[in-house]
Amino acid sequence: SGASDELCFRGNIVSKSGTAAVKALTVYAGKASASPLDLVKVSGSPSGCALKIDCNFENYADFVIEDSIKFEVSGNFSGNGRFKASSSEMKFGGNIDFSSTEFDANGCTLTFAASDSNPKIFTAKSDGSTQLCNLSISAGTNVESSSSFSLSGNWNNENLAGGFKASAGTVNFSDSADSVSVKGNNEFYVLKFENSGTTVKTVRFDSGKIQKINGKIISLGNESGRIKLTSDAAAPSYSDSSTWWKIDLPSGNVPAQYEFTYTDVEYSESANDIAHDWGSSVAESVEASTKNWFYRHFYWYGTIDTKWATPGNWSTNAASYAASSFFPPYLRGSSEITITKNDTNVLTLEDSE
Repeated sequence: SGASDELCFRGNIVSKSGTAAVKALTVYAGKASASPLDLVKVSGSPSGCALKIDCNFENYADFVIEDSIKFEVSGNFSGNGRFKASSSEMKFGGNIDFSSTEFDANGCTLTFAASDSNPKIFTAKSDGSTQLCNLSISAGTNVESSSSFSLSGNWNNENLAGGFKASAGTVNFSDSADSVSVKGNNEFYVLKFENSGTTVKTVRFDSGKIQKINGKIISLGNESGRIKLTSDAAAPSYSDSSTWWKIDLPSGNVPAQYEFTYTDVEYSESANDIAHDWGSSVAESVEASTKNWFYRHFYWYGTIDTKWATPGNWSTNAASYAASSFFPPYLRGSSEITITKNDTNVLTLEDSE
C-alpha cells in the first residue's frame, strides 16, 4: 500500500532469484517511533540476487537482510529503525545518516558509489558506537564526515583524487582483526588503532599514498599484542622511499605517550618532523626505514655531575632545563659527546676553542 510514488511494506519481502527492483521503497512501522517496530525481512536464493532502490530509502522498521543479497540504494539513507545484514554487500549513492539507526552489519562491505562528484555526507551515531566492517569508496566518489565510527575490517578508497575528508571525529580500527589495510589518499581528523589481543596487529597502508591527519594519530598496542604500521608494498626497501607509506601530520599535533604505545613503525615518511619523546615501547622496527618519525629534544638537567657525556645529566622533559641550577661549559677531552649508529661513531661534538 502507499501513495502513487511509493511502496509501503509490512511483513517479509522475499526475492527468490535475480533482482528485486522497485522505484521507491519506504519501510514504515506505522508510527515514527523507535519502538515497537515491525519486522521486515529480505531473503533470497541463489546467492547474488539483489534488492535495488532507485530513490531515497527511509527505514523505520526492524529491517533484516538475509543470505548474500546485494542491497543498493541510489539515493539517501535515513530513519530511526534497525538495519541488519549478515554477509551482504551494501552500496549507497547518496548521503548516509546512521545518527538514529541501529546499524548491525558486521561482516558486510559498505560501499559509497555516487553517480556524481558532489560530496556525500556520512553521519554516524553521536556517541561513536556505529560499527562497520569494511568500507569502500568507489572511483570518482567523494565522502565527507564529522562523525566518529569504528571499523573491524579494511578501508578501500579508490578515488585517487581524494575520496574521504573528515572535518572532525575519529576513525577507529578496533581490535577484532589481526591484519587490516588502509588504501588510497585519505584525510582523517583522528586516526586510531587498537589491539587488546595477544598477537601482532599489522596495519598495511597503501604505498606511495598519503594519509593526511588534521588532528592526531593514536595507536594502542600492548606488551604481547603490538601494532605494526607498515607499507603494503610487496618488497618494501629502506633505500626506496617510493615503496613507503606517507603521513602528513602537523608537527604540533603529536599524540601523548599514553596514546601511542607498543607500536612499531616501518617504511614510512612523515611530511613533518614528529617532534616527540616516544615511549620505550615505540620502535622503528626496520633500521633506517622511517623519515621524520623519531625526533627528540634533549635538555640539560645536571643531576649527576658537570660532564656533558654523562647520560643521566640529560632529560627529554623541557621542564628539567628550567629546574637545573646552571649549564656547564663544554670542555674538550673531558666531556665529549659521541653519537653512534650500529656500533660505529657517526658524530662527535668537539669544543671549537
